Amino acid sequence: YEDWSCTGRCGQYSIGLTILDGMDTLWIMGMKEEWARAVEFVRDLDFDRGMQVSFFETTIRAVAGLLSAYDLSGEPVLLTKARELVDRMLPAF
Repeated sequence: YEDWSCTGRCGQYSIGLTILDGMDTLWIMGMKEEWARAVEFVRDLDFDRGMQVSFFETTIRAVAGLLSAYDLSGEPVLLTKARELVDRMLPAF
């Protein structure tokens, strides 16, 4: 396992939960190079995977990670991807 292999495909859901969950930390710690790589990962992220995921884990790690990183940085793609993911989660309600 390589932390920054840029595949983001390790783990249960293959949507880079660890990357999404850690983006706010990258911003706060001033890790600019890693932050830029994470933003590029998000920009290329496709949620169209046709698989079941944990609603709870997706909410607390992916949605919350994207929104907290957006709140800190103002990077528009983070809000766009959070909205895209939440729209896909709406049928759960």
